[in-house]
This record gives sequence, structure tokens and C-alpha cells, in this order.
Amino acid sequence: MRILIEITIQEIIDSIPALKELMNVQMKGALAYQIARIAAAVEKEYNLYNEERNKVVLKSAIKDEKGEIMKNEDGTYNITRECNDELNEMLNVKVQIPCSQISIKDFENINQTPTVMMAMLPFIKE
Repeated sequence: MRILIEITIQEIIDSIPALKELMNVQMKGALAYQIARIAAAVEKEYNLYNEERNKVVLKSAIKDEKGEIMKNEDGTYNITRECNDELNEMLNVKVQIPCSQISIKDFENINQTPTVMMAMLPFIKE
């Protein structure tokens, strides 16, 4: 039976720093395997989101008289309110990733910050 975790794109983005941190922590093999599977699934979904996000930005960004996308001083694109609304909508999209949740008990011997654990909540069962 295939197990899926339903998660929003925003939760995926929020989990990436926590997963990167956990990927460098020593832990038992089974937990390490589960973390690695979750990280791989999150990365795949994030890459897909990022591709679609770039399409929306390139399509909707404000362009100059030559048709080239205008950038702000910090290098970010100058986007319309509609584009920003569409990007925010994308963050609320729910996706399913093929991973099982990790028992909170599996984290008993791992010292982690509340920030990391909060980002991992969609992947943890109590």
C-alpha cells in the first residue's frame, strides 16, 4: 500500500532548511532512511513548484519598452499584483508526497530545536 502525506507548497518550502539540518545529524539507519526519502520527495516537489513559479513570473513580470523584464535594485523581478496573487495562491496548493510519517518517538535520541521540529510537523505522527 502506497502511503502519501498531503502537504502545501508553503509547508514544503518551510521544511527545506529543517531537512537540510537533519540530513547532517547522526541517527539510526531506519530514521536516516525515512528522512532521506522525505528530503528527496520534497526536493522533487519543490523543483516542480519552482519551474512553474518561474513560468508565472516570466509571463507576468513587468517589462520595459524593449519587452525585457524589469528588475528591482536587489535583482528581484518587478511583478504585478496579479502575479503576486497567483504566486501566493500556488503556495497554498496541496500536494501528496509518497512518504510515510515518522513517529515522534523516533526523534527521542536526537537533539533538535523547536524550529526544526515545527517545520517537520507535517511529516511527524504522534
